[in-house]
Amino acid sequence: MSFVATFRHNSCRLTIILGLAYSICGCGGTEADSKGWSATGTVDYEGNPLAAGEISFMNIGTGNAASGSITDGTFSISAVTNGSQGVLILGKEKPDGEPTWQWSGKADVPEGGLKDVKFTITAKDTKPASNPNPDD
Repeated sequence: MSFVATFRHNSCRLTIILGLAYSICGCGGTEADSKGWSATGTVDYEGNPLAAGEISFMNIGTGNAASGSITDGTFSISAVTNGSQGVLILGKEKPDGEPTWQWSGKADVPEGGLKDVKFTITAKDTKPASNPNPDD
C-alpha cells in the first residue's frame, strides 16, 4: 500500500472514530447546551413597561448567546443556555427605531429555563446606546 493510500485510509479511520466519539459523548454539555431553554419576562423602564427594545443573554462560561425583541414590556426567547448570563437590554422609543439607551446586568438561568423574570430599569442605570454603524 502506498503512503498516500495509507494516509487516506488512516485519515478516514480517524474521522470515523472522532465522529463516533462525538456522537456518543456529545460536546460535554447538557440538553440545555444543545437545545437551549426559554427565557420569558418583562422589562419596566421608569416605572412603565418598555414600549420597544431588544434583549440579549450571553452565557458567561460558554459564550452562547440568544436574543429577542421586547414589545409592550414583554419578551420570550428560546435557545438560552443555563448558567450565569450577561444581559444586555437596548431601549427604543418606537419599534422600528434605533436604540437610544442600553443597560447591562447579570442573570442566572437555571436548568429548565428562566420564567417570568422582571427587569426594572431607571434612566440613571442606563447609558447611551452604542451605534454599531458609526457611518449611519
